[in-house]
Amino acid sequence: MKFILFFLCLYLPLSAWGSDDHGHHDEAHHEQATGPHGGKLLVDEHVSAEFAIVHEHGQALFRLWLTENEQPINGENITLTYQRLQAEPVVVNFQQHGAYWQSQSAIAEPHSFDLTLSVQVKGQQHHWQWGSYEGRVTISDDMASKNRLTWAYAEPGDIAKKLKVFGRLKASPENMANVGARFPGVVQKVFVNIGDEVKKGQKLVTIESNESLQSYTVTSPIDSIVQHRMVNVGEVTADKPLMKLLNIHALWGELKVFHNQRTHIKQGQQVQLVEEDQMVLSKIHHIIPGPDDAPYLLARIKFDNSDKQHTPGDLISANIIFEKEQVAVRVQNRAIHELDGQTVVFIKEGDSYEPRAVELGQQDASYTQIISGIKAGTPYALDNSYLIKADIEKSGAGHVH
Repeated sequence: MKFILFFLCLYLPLSAWGSDDHGHHDEAHHEQATGPHGGKLLVDEHVSAEFAIVHEHGQALFRLWLTENEQPINGENITLTYQRLQAEPVVVNFQQHGAYWQSQSAIAEPHSFDLTLSVQVKGQQHHWQWGSYEGRVTISDDMASKNRLTWAYAEPGDIAKKLKVFGRLKASPENMANVGARFPGVVQKVFVNIGDEVKKGQKLVTIESNESLQSYTVTSPIDSIVQHRMVNVGEVTADKPLMKLLNIHALWGELKVFHNQRTHIKQGQQVQLVEEDQMVLSKIHHIIPGPDDAPYLLARIKFDNSDKQHTPGDLISANIIFEKEQVAVRVQNRAIHELDGQTVVFIKEGDSYEPRAVELGQQDASYTQIISGIKAGTPYALDNSYLIKADIEKSGAGHVH
């Protein structure tokens, strides 16, 4: 029953998590006064300011209309400041365009911020403060804990540089065996068949020796599976193998390293094998020449195949880590999402979370470099952060371009 309740809690959108302790969108969609141009109407005594975000030539801009007693007026010393979560306040400069004032520079997404506007009219100051939130979600720490929503800080750190290579899996020589008869004779009994798993020391074949007419048993020299069986009851053994055994629990990956890649490769380097969106870690054990006149070297790595999902001959791809670079800001890979066609990280401030568009740099198995969008020290949602994305998409409140 506890499992079912937890599953339901994860399935429900954040906005349905409860009435007292819940997640909700702080969107500016509540009923509010609007001006004749469709913007937010701000009123202080007899002076009104209509505020709107308009789009011109692919850019978002702030626009203001000022009136006194419903008559257009010229403002003096217009000052507008906005502040996003985990960001410094930004002061906006305006330029008059006939009946309205417009910001001189574009306003980047997301359009989610707290705003303060100050306008001087006939020597008197008028002030307004309000919030305009886009895609912001409020989740209490208690509810986040119940749903295993964790967070971390963006930080400086290392990003591993990697070289993409390809190769094949090979059987390990010590895990192959051609089993033969010690003495020629007649096969009396065969205990195993093709595909059977056998343990080291397990009986394979009983043979009656031609010389002594005594029976002896051939056993498996390794833990393995029977790959080939070349003998049946009643046959006379010769010099040919009776069976071929193969242990595929441990394989070798042979990665091709071409001439222009050789300066980056050396023994002991870490290797990430790309396995169906998962990274399997190994390292280069040795480097050998390729077969015959092949124009490449072979970097050989151990491959754990204990789940027996692979077989010798399978094609593989891998990343060889040849260098680590220090970057100013990095986040863990599982915190990165796609929302409204943009790459975002959900930043956190108190109980509030909202998407922040980011520009990505280099990436390794664990971290991605952030070139722009957030700075070091910014808290961001980590485990189960997809719940925030799902809630924003459900409400249609994302709008991060």
